[in-house]
Amino acid sequence: MTVTPLTDGAPPSPSPTQSASAAASAPGPHTARPGRRSDGRSPGRRPPLRRQLGAFILRLHFYAGMAVGPFILVAALSGALYALTPTAEEYVYRDLTTVPAVAAPVPLHEQVDAAQRSHPELTVAQVWPAQQATDSTRVLFDVPADAEGNPLAVFVDPSDARVLGEEATYSSLGELPLRRWVSGLHESLNLGAPGEVYSEFAASWLWIIALGCLWLWWRRVRAARRRGARPARLWLPLRGRGSTPPSAGTPATAEATGGDAAAPAAGTAPAAGTATPVSTRRDTAVRRRGAMNIHAVTGVWLLVAVLGLSATGITWSHFAGDNVNAVVTAMKWKATPIDTELPGPVVPPGHEGHAGHDGDGAHAGHAGHGGAGGDAAATVSPRTVSAQIERVVVAARKAGLTGALTVRPPATPTSTWQVNERWVPWCTTSDAVSVDGRDGGIVDRQDFGDLPLFSRLSAWGIYLHMGIMFGLPLQIALCVVGLGIALIVVQGYRMWWRRRPTRPGSRAGLAGVPGVPSTLPWGAYGCVVVFAVTVGVFLPLVGVSLVVFTVLDAALATARSRRRVRGAARGR
Repeated sequence: MTVTPLTDGAPPSPSPTQSASAAASAPGPHTARPGRRSDGRSPGRRPPLRRQLGAFILRLHFYAGMAVGPFILVAALSGALYALTPTAEEYVYRDLTTVPAVAAPVPLHEQVDAAQRSHPELTVAQVWPAQQATDSTRVLFDVPADAEGNPLAVFVDPSDARVLGEEATYSSLGELPLRRWVSGLHESLNLGAPGEVYSEFAASWLWIIALGCLWLWWRRVRAARRRGARPARLWLPLRGRGSTPPSAGTPATAEATGGDAAAPAAGTAPAAGTATPVSTRRDTAVRRRGAMNIHAVTGVWLLVAVLGLSATGITWSHFAGDNVNAVVTAMKWKATPIDTELPGPVVPPGHEGHAGHDGDGAHAGHAGHGGAGGDAAATVSPRTVSAQIERVVVAARKAGLTGALTVRPPATPTSTWQVNERWVPWCTTSDAVSVDGRDGGIVDRQDFGDLPLFSRLSAWGIYLHMGIMFGLPLQIALCVVGLGIALIVVQGYRMWWRRRPTRPGSRAGLAGVPGVPSTLPWGAYGCVVVFAVTVGVFLPLVGVSLVVFTVLDAALATARSRRRVRGAARGR
């Protein structure tokens, strides 16, 4: 037997048979090495806690989106519709709210008297004098038969004191029936108090989902930079069909596959028992990435608006709104009510020109959706209203109130009139004064600039949310935001549909939940539950649902672990 010596220490060249055998047994870029998971980790090792928490946040974002998404979708679409109703209301009710330009209006008290004659049995609650030459005057009457305290508005032509018509009106904004119906749809699906739970559920979760979107998008940008992709593409939701897919040999990540950490890469063999073509799986992954791109980037672009809508929506809610009011009261962030007590001796009512009375003392310009039906216990006579209203309006104008006015007659013999500026388009402040109707003296005033910061921010937030502050441009912007939120929800469900567990060849697992590399430590789950309880004190619907999501996540993770153990046992 001849032995061939080794030259220069090089190993002998393998035979063709040995080369084929080695090539067949060598691990490929997507083949797990013996004793290792497909992601390169040892079977018994947990991933870093940071990665586990990231995966948990992704799952929480998924759970919240799946459960709260329908409520957010309805709120977004109805909100987009409501945003346009102030302008639509002007058109639908133009025969009542507008008149030909008036050069010389009749005295205001004659306009009020004309409205009073149309309903002598009712009491004047508010008067909205015409501000522009083409505006009608609006006189609001208390309606005792209305259980919600909504007033009746009588519209008067300032040129000749002719009554134009009447409509039920709602809230301090004077919403007419069309806008009120859409507002009720947005607030409660027009189901009353029980329906308000839907909007509170949506508003309470919206800010959490939005911040989760920002964090997940930031992770995606960071991952793209590591792959050498151009992050600028991640700012454009409609550019291309999604982010650049991972290169060959790079494991697919949740950021790159729209939340599907198990998405098969190009060239990977189909799962056992399936015959899904590689091109089909690749096309599905690309479409899912496109949906994820639109979903994520649109959410980032709308983040500030979404957070603002969520915060202001919470203040109107039932359970969380009560908590907000309690905190505001405890922190003394509420404005001090304007003084409405008449100075000096008071002549009993019935002596016109001498009886001093007041409104309800609330700065109506800072009211939100709540009813503003006026003063149910008004005792002032129609003659007193007619005799004093001109004097009161002149005094308010001299005091610096230049905007559209709401004038409230007195409610008791010892209180004043109250006048405040209404929130109308391009109005950013609302000052108020209390006026002695006997002589036109200013008893007290409340300037918007002197209110606590929280009160001012709350007022601005409310009237931005309702599309009032900046007129039609703001209404169009809010409509776009509402439609954008609806698009985000739809794209989120589209992502899930592309990776649903019933899809042929799906590797998404139970319920198609993304981002589950392994279970969290039980201590981490405990911390989440403690956090949920803490948040639940302030946002009850969030606390309860967060506990449910956490329990569901633990159950699904445990089921996966057991299924993996059973699969390993069968493999042995």
